[in-house]
Amino acid sequence: MRAFRDVASSPGRSATGPDMAGPGKRTLTEQLDVNREPAPTPAPSPSAPATTQAATATGEHAAEPAPSGAATPDSNSPPVEKYVIPFDHKPLSSPGEQIIFGATYEHSKPADYKLVYTSAGGHFDAQGSGVTSKTFPGISQRNINWFVDAKWNGKTAVTMKLELQKTDGTVVATTNWTFGKKTTQPTTITQKETEGERDNPASYSYTLGPAGKSGDAYIGFTILEKFAGPYTTNLAIGDIKPAYAKQNGLSNSDDIAKHFFPGTGDNGTFTVSAGNEIYDTHGGIAGADQAKAQLAAPKQIEKNLEQSYESDPGKVLGTYTITRLMKTDGTKKITKKKK
Repeated sequence: MRAFRDVASSPGRSATGPDMAGPGKRTLTEQLDVNREPAPTPAPSPSAPATTQAATATGEHAAEPAPSGAATPDSNSPPVEKYVIPFDHKPLSSPGEQIIFGATYEHSKPADYKLVYTSAGGHFDAQGSGVTSKTFPGISQRNINWFVDAKWNGKTAVTMKLELQKTDGTVVATTNWTFGKKTTQPTTITQKETEGERDNPASYSYTLGPAGKSGDAYIGFTILEKFAGPYTTNLAIGDIKPAYAKQNGLSNSDDIAKHFFPGTGDNGTFTVSAGNEIYDTHGGIAGADQAKAQLAAPKQIEKNLEQSYESDPGKVLGTYTITRLMKTDGTKKITKKKK
């Protein structure tokens, strides 16, 4: 997904905003914070009063730094755009396809604004819901699900408009998307990087195929990313200190995963770049430090999540297992393997 990008721009069309390090991913949500899953709430110490730990807003993908020299505008300045996705404003999609939008601006008074989405030829939340507009208070919202009409003939207008408005309705900024219809579909996806261990976070690039006559047959195509959560782990009940396991009602590996690694990844929509490529970045291993502190003996910690990509609605191009690892010395690594 176009999770948050790094500094260098990734190849592809209509890159209007900061990109992620190295080849960033062209997706609707690739600008998400690292490890957006909430951090686990540690059990209260028997000798201390119970306390409530606020959930940490973290994410599945690598975080994107603010543009160089950018500063949060004061109350007299308009909000500054951090990212609005999808980046391609003329993407190509299919009837019935799920598209995920997202936007984040920066301002000292976010409560003075709202995000207003208005669409034609599609519906929010679920296919055929009849909901064609959405308003979100503030200046940041992601994972906005929208579905192209399943009966779209490719000729009628399919559009989305985002307006950043003040609370009184004054429009501050506008972004428009006009969708075209895919006339073919990729049927293969190939990861270019090794499936072995890499430093965490890590960027990955994928080539879609088969290649068309032009070599760029799928430029602008929307590619949906999905996560089949929840997280799983290699930790067994015997790896956890007995007192901690009992205090927190942990009896098996699933309990351990839910306790230390709640939530799932932030999914999104990519758009294909030159060379029929998309790019993805994964990082973080939230919860591993808490798990390490409760191990009965040193052990490598693994946090697993299944991810898939699709272009033709309901037809999977490829499924991958992402494993974040914390070595016994605290080193963080990552692997991504096709199933």
